[in-house]
Amino acid sequence: MRRFQLPAGGARRLYEACVLKGDYELGRRIMKAMLPLMVTLERGGKFVQGVKFGVRSAGLPGGVPRQPLHPLTKEEEKELEQVIRSLKTSVRRAVEGEGSGPGQPGLRPAGNTPE
Repeated sequence: MRRFQLPAGGARRLYEACVLKGDYELGRRIMKAMLPLMVTLERGGKFVQGVKFGVRSAGLPGGVPRQPLHPLTKEEEKELEQVIRSLKTSVRRAVEGEGSGPGQPGLRPAGNTPE
């Protein structure tokens, strides 16, 4: 049986932080860095098309969406490419600890609830 390995991007870093190291603070920083990609993929009902485009952009066979879905437009592809470029930088910064800390918006210690 062939063993699946996550690529070295955000998902792998998130898995390593939370599952392998138990570092949930780092996991929250990585997830926060990944949120713009999630928002872009979910917006407009083109999640499948966005994922397939991203897979193809990474040099893997992603195929084309099945009917009745249509591929992303060139504008949507450019927007997704920009988000992915920013994501790589944001995840790297999150892993390196840049911009992290108690004062960073959106991050709260586990167990605390918003007021």
